[in-house]
Amino acid sequence: MLKLAIMLAVIALSMSIVLLHKGNSGNPMPSTVTINTNASTSMEGFVSSVPSRVRLSSNDFRMFPTCFPSVASPVYANGSYLLLYPASIPVSSGDMLCRYSFMDVDQKSAQKQKGFSFTGTFVINGSAPNTFDEEVVTAVDDNVNWTGQEYGFRASLSDGIVYGYVQDGTKRAGEWTYFYSVPLFHDDNMPHNFSANVITQVNSTNLFYFYVDGRVAGVITHDSKANYSDQSYHMIITTHRWDNGWNSSDSSLYVQNLTVLK
Repeated sequence: MLKLAIMLAVIALSMSIVLLHKGNSGNPMPSTVTINTNASTSMEGFVSSVPSRVRLSSNDFRMFPTCFPSVASPVYANGSYLLLYPASIPVSSGDMLCRYSFMDVDQKSAQKQKGFSFTGTFVINGSAPNTFDEEVVTAVDDNVNWTGQEYGFRASLSDGIVYGYVQDGTKRAGEWTYFYSVPLFHDDNMPHNFSANVITQVNSTNLFYFYVDGRVAGVITHDSKANYSDQSYHMIITTHRWDNGWNSSDSSLYVQNLTVLK
C-alpha cells in the first residue's frame, strides 16, 4: 500500500508540473519538464531543461555594408564601420552606383541555440516596390552564401507587415527549397518585444513559435532533414534594398537586448 501511495503521489505531481508549464493560454512554452518513470521515493527523476539565456553585446558583432560610402552608417571612422549597441541600422538611400545595398550586422561567432529574443522597432516610411526590400533580425547557419537554415523576423518595406519566416536550404540548387513567411502584425513603428523559439520533434518536424509582446503571434510547422533546434547559428541584424527609385529616408531598424536561448 505504501508503494501504491507513493506512485499515485508522483503521478499527481507530474500532472501538476505539466499543467504549470503549459500555461493558462494552452500555448507551448519554451521550457519543458522530463519525468523519469523509474523514480521511486526521491525527486532525482525530475529533470528540468530550461534553456539558458545569453545576452549579446556590440563586441559580438561586425558590420558588412555592401556599398560604402553610399549607405548611411551608425558610425563611420578610420575607414571602418563601427556598431553602437543598441543597434540603429538605416535602410540605404540607394543611388545609381549602388542599386543593391545591404547593411549586415553579423555576429562574429556562432553558437548552438533554440531561439532568440530582442526588443526592436521596425521603422517603415515610404513604400518599396519589392516585398524583399526589408528589415530583418534572424538566426542563420550560413552567413557566407546565405543558402542554409534560417528563422527570424522580417518587416517588408513594401506592405508594412512584420513576418515570422523560415528558410531551409538543405537541398538548395539555385533557389530556396523552402521559404515561408507568416504575417504577425501590421507594423506601427513602435518598440515591441520579439521572441522566436524552435522545437524539433522526434519525427523531424520543426515547430517555430513567433512571439510578440509575450503572446504567440504566428506558428510555422516545417518537416525537414535539418534539426533546427540543434544547429549553430549566427545572429544577423540587416536591412536590404534591392531596387532604386523609391524613398527610404527615415526607414530604419532599432535593436537592443538581443539574447540567445541555448
